Amino acid sequence: MPSVVVPSLISSMYGHPNDFSIYINEVEYPAFVYLNIKKRVCQLENFEIRIMDVISTDANIQYGNTIKIFAESKLILKGRIDSAKFQTDGICVVKGFGMGIMLANKEYTLRTVFNDTTVNIVNYFLSLNNNSASPFILNLGTIQDFGEAITFRNEFDKDRKSTRLN
Repeated sequence: MPSVVVPSLISSMYGHPNDFSIYINEVEYPAFVYLNIKKRVCQLENFEIRIMDVISTDANIQYGNTIKIFAESKLILKGRIDSAKFQTDGICVVKGFGMGIMLANKEYTLRTVFNDTTVNIVNYFLSLNNNSASPFILNLGTIQDFGEAITFRNEFDKDRKSTRLN
């Protein structure tokens, strides 16, 4: 089944009435037979999808590519592909995680900040390039800044792949 290219600037073009839709790198994959999304408290979102009529040379279905899943026109998951296994019957099993995986895998350098605002600190952790500026890994909502400067120090623990704030 041919894929349909979707304009990235027109968000109203995503989704279909009374149906789920899957887009990988802005290309729709309408022929899927299985969709499982797991959203649990304090865990990364993950998904598994079985897509029909795709071939192993499909450049969109690869590790690290962006996937968007819609219920009607509402985005219910945006994530990254972790694995794609092509079967001999023309079905591809795609597994991955929500965009939080980028934050979980991000390595931070040792940094101590004195007398900075909470807005700048949150921006540092969520910025893709560790520079407190966009692009951000996650969309920023309203950050309450209480006007007081705080001091913090973070360390990256390579064994645990986690950041610890002191």
